[in-house]
Amino acid sequence: QQLNQQLDSCLESQVEVSQKLTSLQDVVFNEFNMYYRPKVDYLIKDTVKLDGLIKHTCELAENVSSKVRILDLAKNRVNSAMKRVDDVLDLKNCVDGVQSALKVEDYEQAAAHINRYLSLDENLVKATTIDSAEEGSVGGAFLLLREAEEHLKGIVNEKFDTAVSSGNAVEVERFLKIFPLLGMKERGKRKISQYLKSQISDHYKQHIEDLASIVTNEQREKMIYADMLMKLYELIAKIIEKYQPLVETYYGLGNMIPIVQAIQRECDNRASSVLKAFENSRKFNLTVLGIKKPSKNIPDRVSKNPNERSDVREFDVILNEVAAMSQRSELYFSFLRRNLQNAVEAAKAEGGDADLSLLIRDCELSHKMQDLIGNYIALENFYMQEITTKAVGLSQSYDNIAGAVTSSYVDDIFFILKKCIRRSLSTSSVDGIGAMLNNAATLLTNYFNGILSGKIKSSFIAGSSIDLSGMLQGKLQPALTETVKVTLNDAEVTSENIIKLCKDLEVDFRTFLDQLDNNSRHKIKSCLNELSDTSNVFKTIVNNGSTQLCVSVIMPKIKIHIDGFISVSHDITEDVFNNYEMNDPFVQNLISCISQDIQTYKEHLSAANFDLLISLMTNEITTELENAIFRSTFNRLGGLQFDKELRALVSFLTSVTQWTIRDKFARLSQIAIILNLENVNEILDYWGVNAGPLAWRLTPADVRNSLMLR
Repeated sequence: QQLNQQLDSCLESQVEVSQKLTSLQDVVFNEFNMYYRPKVDYLIKDTVKLDGLIKHTCELAENVSSKVRILDLAKNRVNSAMKRVDDVLDLKNCVDGVQSALKVEDYEQAAAHINRYLSLDENLVKATTIDSAEEGSVGGAFLLLREAEEHLKGIVNEKFDTAVSSGNAVEVERFLKIFPLLGMKERGKRKISQYLKSQISDHYKQHIEDLASIVTNEQREKMIYADMLMKLYELIAKIIEKYQPLVETYYGLGNMIPIVQAIQRECDNRASSVLKAFENSRKFNLTVLGIKKPSKNIPDRVSKNPNERSDVREFDVILNEVAAMSQRSELYFSFLRRNLQNAVEAAKAEGGDADLSLLIRDCELSHKMQDLIGNYIALENFYMQEITTKAVGLSQSYDNIAGAVTSSYVDDIFFILKKCIRRSLSTSSVDGIGAMLNNAATLLTNYFNGILSGKIKSSFIAGSSIDLSGMLQGKLQPALTETVKVTLNDAEVTSENIIKLCKDLEVDFRTFLDQLDNNSRHKIKSCLNELSDTSNVFKTIVNNGSTQLCVSVIMPKIKIHIDGFISVSHDITEDVFNNYEMNDPFVQNLISCISQDIQTYKEHLSAANFDLLISLMTNEITTELENAIFRSTFNRLGGLQFDKELRALVSFLTSVTQWTIRDKFARLSQIAIILNLENVNEILDYWGVNAGPLAWRLTPADVRNSLMLR
């Protein structure tokens, strides 16, 4: 019933709603007519005008374009007709010109007429003269030109071969230019290739004979095979520079590639014969094979009878020659890359698959040089290790040394390393340079590091086996002590020399690296960084050796004096305090002991090693002294006495080293502050928020323990 009532109510309001909607519609319609109708009318009129203008423009454009198309078609037909007329006239001129040129042996002009004839469309020309009086003469002209073409081809081939046989370079170049005009481009390239190969063969033999006649001194004889390769490369470079413009002008830019491929095969043959002669004459492969035997250990070979093996100094001559051969080969390859880059790009643009890097990488010469560099690396590494081992074996004894001495072999080793690495740089081979940098790093890290570490280790082991009780008291045989000092100097100088060597090499490599691609440049820099990192190995030797020297030799005697701190009372009266000022019972004896112990080290260690030793010794002294303090008792005067002792010790140690060591006494200085307080509450003036710039090294537990000493 309630729902029915709601429905009735809605139906009753229907009339009212309809009236309101009608009223609203009237209002909207009136508003539209009043404000928007005029504007819409104007818009419609403008649109109609614009539509008419566009239609008129389209019609006008269509009319103009149709007339242009008609004119263009007429122009094309006129041009086509003129071309046909020109072709007919050119045909007649070609017939007359070829015959006249052949009579006077002007083969270039005859070839130019044949080239024009070959560019004509025979069917099109005949169609042009059909049903005319010229029809028969045109057909005869084509027949005559075909006969002249074949005749001229035969003449050019014959004349070219004759010029080659007689060695007439001018005639050779003359007829090489004619082949493309007669449609014989491929044949021309083959003949050029054969001719240039014969030129390389003939001229190279003459160069070798001339070279053999002028080599009169021993120095040049040692580089004879490198000079042979250089003569070969120079000859090929001159030939390419001479004939490349001719080929690119008359045959096209990309057509030099197959000719160079043919030249490279001849170069491979000649270079292979030189390398084979080098290997046989210098016994290079046999030498490398001998050093690669796994049963041979490089350092052990030094101890053998020198008469039983080759003198490694002879390898120096061979290595110099190999480096020169590699450098000159890389220079030749760079010449090819530079001169043929445009030709390769042109060949690729024409749809060819020319790849300059592939041409160089896959040639026999490249493979031979890779094998040669591989053997060079093995021999250079052997030479470097052998000379290094000899230098170490010839080191002097360490008795009665004066001043900060280093072993003579340290400078010798770095002279050899720099020499070998720079020689590898002269090869211009990225693989060779990288390998030698790695070999140098390996030599330093494994072999030389083992020698220095072994000397320090054996010195302490030998000292302890001679007199264990003496070691506990800081005693070591004098000769062994001197060995440790010199070895520490050697390690420190070696570390510095490695950094200096790498900086010098970076300067040497700068120009070479600029010529490399990103991958090769990154490879060399990575190897150079690895060599530089070996400096840390020798810094470790210095740190470990100095620590062992400090703990095992120096500190046992000093510790005895530090332990005496406990026997000296610091719970004293004012009279005792005054007496201590006149006759110090502790610190002066300690300073005297330290001064005596470090004097010999100051004389014989390098400045950096001595400062490091003092720093390590200071660490040990502060640790031992702190332990002694916490086993003592103090009063106020005793704390003041300890502060005076501490200041005297710090002053002395500061005077003997260039390093800052006050920071190492920070904990002891703060203990002295606590021991000098009037009462416990004064600690609050130094601790916590009142600490100010003072950075406390003592923990709260350390502070409590220090306060308990009073």
